Amino acid sequence: MANIADALHLPAGQRADLFEIARKRDPEASTQEVSETGATPLAAALSSITAPAYLLDRNWSACGSNAAARALFAQWLGGSEPNLLRYVFLDPTARQFICDWENRARRLVAEFRADTAARTDDEEVASLVEGLRRASPPFAQFWKDHRVLARDGGTRDFNHPRDGLARYEQVTLVPTTRSGYKVVMLIRG
Repeated sequence: MANIADALHLPAGQRADLFEIARKRDPEASTQEVSETGATPLAAALSSITAPAYLLDRNWSACGSNAAARALFAQWLGGSEPNLLRYVFLDPTARQFICDWENRARRLVAEFRADTAARTDDEEVASLVEGLRRASPPFAQFWKDHRVLARDGGTRDFNHPRDGLARYEQVTLVPTTRSGYKVVMLIRG
Protein backbone atom coordinates (compact mmCIF):
# COMPACT_ATOMS: atom_id res chain seq x y z
CA MET A 1 0.00 0.00 0.00
CA ALA A 2 2.83 2.40 0.90
CA ASN A 3 4.47 1.71 -2.48
CA ILE A 4 1.26 2.67 -4.29
CA ALA A 5 0.93 5.89 -2.29
CA ASP A 6 4.58 6.72 -2.94
CA ALA A 7 4.32 5.94 -6.67
CA LEU A 8 1.28 8.19 -6.97
CA HIS A 9 3.01 10.96 -4.98
CA LEU A 10 -0.12 11.39 -2.90
CA PRO A 11 -0.29 14.39 -0.58
CA ALA A 12 -0.73 13.59 3.13
CA GLY A 13 -4.53 13.88 3.14
CA GLN A 14 -5.04 11.61 0.13
CA ARG A 15 -2.43 9.18 1.45
CA ALA A 16 -4.31 9.01 4.77
CA ASP A 17 -7.59 8.42 2.89
CA LEU A 18 -6.02 5.56 0.92
CA PHE A 19 -4.84 3.82 4.10
CA GLU A 20 -8.18 4.52 5.82
CA ILE A 21 -10.12 2.92 2.96
CA ALA A 22 -7.77 -0.07 2.98
CA ARG A 23 -8.04 -0.24 6.79
CA LYS A 24 -4.26 -0.38 7.03
CA ARG A 25 -1.80 1.59 9.10
CA ASP A 26 0.47 3.84 7.08
CA PRO A 27 4.04 3.09 8.23
CA GLU A 28 4.83 6.76 7.72
CA ALA A 29 1.71 8.09 9.47
CA SER A 30 3.34 8.91 12.78
CA THR A 31 5.87 11.18 11.10
CA GLN A 32 4.37 12.29 7.79
CA GLU A 33 0.72 12.86 8.64
CA VAL A 34 1.38 14.77 11.81
CA SER A 35 4.08 16.99 10.32
CA GLU A 36 2.23 17.73 7.05
CA THR A 37 -1.01 18.64 8.79
CA GLY A 38 0.73 21.22 10.90
CA ALA A 39 0.32 19.22 14.09
CA THR A 40 4.06 18.92 14.71
CA PRO A 41 3.87 20.77 18.04
CA LEU A 42 1.25 18.24 19.16
CA ALA A 43 3.55 15.36 18.27
CA ALA A 44 6.38 17.06 20.15
CA ALA A 45 4.10 17.52 23.15
CA LEU A 46 3.33 13.80 23.19
CA SER A 47 6.98 12.89 23.49
CA SER A 48 7.40 15.26 26.44
CA ILE A 49 4.53 13.68 28.40
CA THR A 50 5.57 10.82 30.68
CA ALA A 51 2.06 9.39 31.10
CA PRO A 52 0.54 7.36 28.24
CA ALA A 53 -0.66 9.89 25.65
CA TYR A 54 -1.91 9.66 22.11
CA LEU A 55 -3.25 11.99 19.43
CA LEU A 56 -6.56 11.31 17.68
CA ASP A 57 -7.55 12.92 14.41
CA ARG A 58 -11.08 14.06 13.58
CA ASN A 59 -12.18 10.49 12.78
CA TRP A 60 -10.57 9.07 15.91
CA SER A 61 -7.61 7.46 14.23
CA ALA A 62 -4.36 7.59 16.17
CA CYS A 63 -1.88 9.80 14.36
CA GLY A 64 0.69 10.03 17.13
CA SER A 65 1.55 8.47 20.46
CA ASN A 66 4.32 8.36 23.01
CA ALA A 67 6.27 5.32 24.19
CA ALA A 68 4.13 4.88 27.32
CA ALA A 69 0.93 4.78 25.22
CA ARG A 70 2.47 2.31 22.77
CA ALA A 71 3.41 0.06 25.71
CA LEU A 72 -0.07 0.26 27.25
CA PHE A 73 -1.99 -0.02 23.97
CA ALA A 74 0.37 -2.40 22.17
CA GLN A 75 -2.48 -4.28 20.49
CA TRP A 76 -4.03 -1.08 19.13
CA LEU A 77 -1.16 1.34 18.54
CA GLY A 78 1.21 -1.44 17.52
CA GLY A 79 -1.31 -3.06 15.20
CA SER A 80 -2.46 -2.30 11.69
CA GLU A 81 -5.72 -0.53 12.65
CA PRO A 82 -5.22 3.07 13.76
CA ASN A 83 -8.91 3.87 14.26
CA LEU A 84 -9.98 3.67 17.91
CA LEU A 85 -13.56 2.60 17.14
CA ARG A 86 -12.47 -0.11 14.73
CA TYR A 87 -10.03 -1.40 17.33
CA VAL A 88 -12.64 -1.42 20.11
CA PHE A 89 -15.36 -3.09 18.03
CA LEU A 90 -13.47 -5.30 15.59
CA ASP A 91 -10.34 -6.49 17.40
CA PRO A 92 -11.22 -9.43 19.66
CA THR A 93 -8.40 -8.54 22.08
CA ALA A 94 -10.14 -5.26 22.95
CA ARG A 95 -12.90 -7.03 24.89
CA GLN A 96 -10.39 -8.59 27.27
CA PHE A 97 -8.19 -5.50 27.46
CA ILE A 98 -10.86 -2.87 28.20
CA CYS A 99 -12.48 -3.52 31.57
CA ASP A 100 -16.27 -3.18 31.51
CA TRP A 101 -16.05 -3.32 27.71
CA GLU A 102 -19.77 -3.00 26.99
CA ASN A 103 -20.26 0.21 28.98
CA ARG A 104 -17.02 1.75 27.70
CA ALA A 105 -17.87 0.81 24.11
CA ARG A 106 -21.41 2.19 24.41
CA ARG A 107 -19.98 5.45 25.79
CA LEU A 108 -17.40 5.69 22.98
CA VAL A 109 -20.15 5.46 20.38
CA ALA A 110 -22.14 8.21 22.12
CA GLU A 111 -19.01 10.38 22.35
CA PHE A 112 -18.17 9.82 18.68
CA ARG A 113 -21.75 10.70 17.70
CA ALA A 114 -21.46 13.97 19.66
CA ASP A 115 -18.03 14.69 18.21
CA THR A 116 -19.18 14.23 14.62
CA ALA A 117 -22.73 15.61 14.90
CA ALA A 118 -21.85 18.72 12.92
CA ARG A 119 -20.36 16.61 10.14
CA THR A 120 -23.48 14.71 9.06
CA ASP A 121 -22.57 15.02 5.36
CA ASP A 122 -18.96 13.90 5.87
CA GLU A 123 -18.33 10.87 3.63
CA GLU A 124 -15.46 9.62 5.82
CA VAL A 125 -17.67 9.55 8.90
CA ALA A 126 -20.52 7.91 6.99
CA SER A 127 -18.17 5.25 5.62
CA LEU A 128 -16.65 4.56 9.03
CA VAL A 129 -20.06 4.28 10.71
CA GLU A 130 -21.56 2.14 7.95
CA GLY A 131 -18.59 -0.21 7.95
CA LEU A 132 -18.80 -0.61 11.72
CA ARG A 133 -22.57 -1.12 11.62
CA ARG A 134 -22.12 -3.97 9.13
CA ALA A 135 -19.16 -5.58 10.88
CA SER A 136 -20.17 -5.21 14.53
CA PRO A 137 -23.65 -5.95 15.89
CA PRO A 138 -22.81 -4.21 19.21
CA PHE A 139 -21.75 -1.05 17.34
CA ALA A 140 -24.93 -1.16 15.27
CA GLN A 141 -27.04 -1.50 18.42
CA PHE A 142 -25.22 1.32 20.26
CA TRP A 143 -25.39 3.61 17.20
CA LYS A 144 -29.13 2.99 16.94
CA ASP A 145 -29.54 4.21 20.55
CA HIS A 146 -28.76 7.79 19.37
CA ARG A 147 -27.03 8.61 22.68
CA VAL A 148 -24.84 11.70 22.64
CA LEU A 149 -22.22 12.36 25.32
CA ALA A 150 -19.34 14.76 25.63
CA ARG A 151 -15.91 13.12 25.59
CA ASP A 152 -14.83 13.57 29.14
CA GLY A 153 -12.35 12.15 31.57
CA GLY A 154 -12.85 9.63 34.26
CA THR A 155 -11.48 6.35 35.43
CA ARG A 156 -10.27 3.93 32.79
CA ASP A 157 -9.36 0.36 33.73
CA PHE A 158 -7.40 -1.96 31.47
CA ASN A 159 -6.46 -5.60 31.83
CA HIS A 160 -2.98 -5.49 30.33
CA PRO A 161 -1.84 -8.93 29.14
CA ARG A 162 1.59 -8.51 30.75
CA ASP A 163 1.09 -5.99 33.56
CA GLY A 164 -2.36 -6.98 34.80
CA LEU A 165 -4.97 -4.49 35.97
CA ALA A 166 -4.04 -0.87 35.29
CA ARG A 167 -6.19 2.06 36.45
CA TYR A 168 -5.91 5.54 34.97
CA GLU A 169 -7.71 8.86 34.99
CA GLN A 170 -8.28 10.04 31.42
CA VAL A 171 -7.71 13.65 30.46
CA THR A 172 -8.71 14.75 26.97
CA LEU A 173 -7.49 18.05 25.58
CA VAL A 174 -8.61 19.77 22.39
CA PRO A 175 -5.97 22.19 21.07
CA THR A 176 -7.42 25.59 20.22
CA THR A 177 -5.41 25.81 17.00
CA ARG A 178 -6.15 22.25 15.85
CA SER A 179 -9.70 21.58 17.05
CA GLY A 180 -10.01 18.45 14.90
CA TYR A 181 -7.44 16.74 17.09
CA LYS A 182 -7.63 15.37 20.63
CA VAL A 183 -4.72 14.73 22.93
CA VAL A 184 -5.67 11.94 25.32
CA MET A 185 -3.56 11.37 28.42
CA LEU A 186 -3.93 8.63 31.00
CA ILE A 187 -2.71 9.54 34.47
CA ARG A 188 -2.11 6.74 36.97
CA GLY A 189 -5.03 6.69 39.40
